[in-house]
Amino acid sequence: MIIRADASTRIGMGHFTRCLALAQAWMELGGRTIFAMSETTATADAHRQSAGAGAFRLSASRGSVLEALETAALAGRERAEWIIADSYEFAPGYQQALRGGGGRVLLVDDDGRYQRYETDLVLNQNVYATESLYADRAAHTRTLLGPRYALLRGQFRESPPPARTIPPHARNVLVTLGGADAANVTQTVVEALQSIPEDGLQVTVVIGGNNPHRASLERAMGASRCSIRLVQDAKNMPELMTWADLAISGAGSTTLELAYMGVPMLLLVLADNQRAVAEGMQNLGAAHNLGVVEPSAQPTVADAIGRLILDQEERERLSRVASALVDGWGATRVARALAGTSIHLRPATAGDARLLFEWANEPEVRAASFNSEPIPWADHERWFKSRLADPNAVLLIAQNDEDQPVGVARFQTAGPVATISISVSASSRGCGYGRQMIELASKLVLDRPEVATIRALVKPENTASVRAFLAAGYREETSAEAGTRTFIFSSR
Repeated sequence: MIIRADASTRIGMGHFTRCLALAQAWMELGGRTIFAMSETTATADAHRQSAGAGAFRLSASRGSVLEALETAALAGRERAEWIIADSYEFAPGYQQALRGGGGRVLLVDDDGRYQRYETDLVLNQNVYATESLYADRAAHTRTLLGPRYALLRGQFRESPPPARTIPPHARNVLVTLGGADAANVTQTVVEALQSIPEDGLQVTVVIGGNNPHRASLERAMGASRCSIRLVQDAKNMPELMTWADLAISGAGSTTLELAYMGVPMLLLVLADNQRAVAEGMQNLGAAHNLGVVEPSAQPTVADAIGRLILDQEERERLSRVASALVDGWGATRVARALAGTSIHLRPATAGDARLLFEWANEPEVRAASFNSEPIPWADHERWFKSRLADPNAVLLIAQNDEDQPVGVARFQTAGPVATISISVSASSRGCGYGRQMIELASKLVLDRPEVATIRALVKPENTASVRAFLAAGYREETSAEAGTRTFIFSSR
């Protein structure tokens, strides 16, 4: 994929950071990523290189149609299937030019600012995202909306949220106001913390690599009555958020990371595009919104922080509501959508017995089976328990992007050959899940060193299964068994 996103002191790191999270998830699926940038910073370049993503420096004027054509041409040369565009300067004409190169385009958006949307996908990860923001869109444009698509960086997806204990008094305070903070709102917060008459406060102030105010902040911190340390370009944000009892944060993408980690938070609006985020989080009861903070508002900031430090019940509520919003799988969901894979597989467990029994006895499933008689519960229960205990059996449940089960893939291995059968639930048919299940499950089984070939036996009249296996790359072979069509997939 090609990612069109910039980073600078002027625009901050938000666009780049969330796109980097998507790049990491895409590369985990085996894809390749190149950032097409007109502005960048040493910090952004270091993060990109660490993730293993490439870079291309654009020469055309930022946000112009010529720049869109330059990006589309890069995608063509690199045979990139997707262009990811994340900026507030990519109007409909720019979107159309990107699509003109023949590839598909995902636009990362925050506020529905354009009158018309022409891209293949629009992603808005914010809590207030609704279809009404994108009512005027092309017929081919689909949407991915809400914090279930939150683009969390890989370090968060690798760090499950802690079992958080909310202390009576918040002692550990995290201040993180974005990668640039050109207006130096961080200093206003630091000075507000100094005026809070609470003993034992431990404050960690995180600033981005692009923050130009380090010297000024260090001078302000030197006069503090509480313990304050400064961390620039932190590499361990999950650890810092686990440590924090309370966070004072800009209302950008960091709010979704804090929500995932269950940190009670006070939000500050540092740019116009953050206003709706802060208001949306407050309306949901997931954060307190302090709005735009001027230096003269220092007493107001200190009062809000001081009250929340002492209010254990409110911090418990904020943590509980926020953590329910983000499950950490957002970047993976988006990457799967780009790859055309809207499902994931998990091993079956004992709790799936009743579900598989109901699926197995659906009339269409019985009709497509070689034994079309209904299956008694006792027979199914014995079969299911034996399959879970059999090292030569593989039973996989497919779940969609709503984490709802949609089908099952079954394998029985005998030496180098595995025999596959699949079933899609009645309510999920017609969505293309069959092909996806076959592709994903076959790859997993062929990872077993002893398996070299997978075969499928299908009744000739089961045209849906025939199409699914052919679309998944299986080839048909002459059937040795009467009344079947045999399909083969081999790792050789």
